[in-house]
Amino acid sequence: RLGGREPPQRRAMEEDEEMQRALAASLESSQEGAEGKLGSMSAQEQDQLTINQMNEIVASIASSQAMVGSLVGVSEALSSEYAANPQRGFASGIGHLAEKYGAMRRVRRDGNCFYRGFLYRYLESLVAAQSGSAGVTAGL
Repeated sequence: RLGGREPPQRRAMEEDEEMQRALAASLESSQEGAEGKLGSMSAQEQDQLTINQMNEIVASIASSQAMVGSLVGVSEALSSEYAANPQRGFASGIGHLAEKYGAMRRVRRDGNCFYRGFLYRYLESLVAAQSGSAGVTAGL
């Protein structure tokens, strides 16, 4: 002790330990409350809670992201999103993508994005091919 007082480091350590004990006690009591609520529910009620939560998540995603977006320029879409990327050469990579691909579409990021994007583009190319060949067949 210095002059009848505890050193600041020791006081800080004790306060940290006290805070840790309070947090642990709080977590235990909140977990006991949640376990008590779930423990008193039937499996069907718990399933319904899970389904409701999943439906809320899906609704939230659906309201904030389009299934398939409109065509936008590659540089326009990616430059703003990755402007703060510190990796050297990343911006030039976006430039190379923009040279190779004229435009891109955003798709909803929900786990089915690859399939949705692939099928959308495939159907888009079929429609374009049919439109191009319709003029040829109409002339026959």
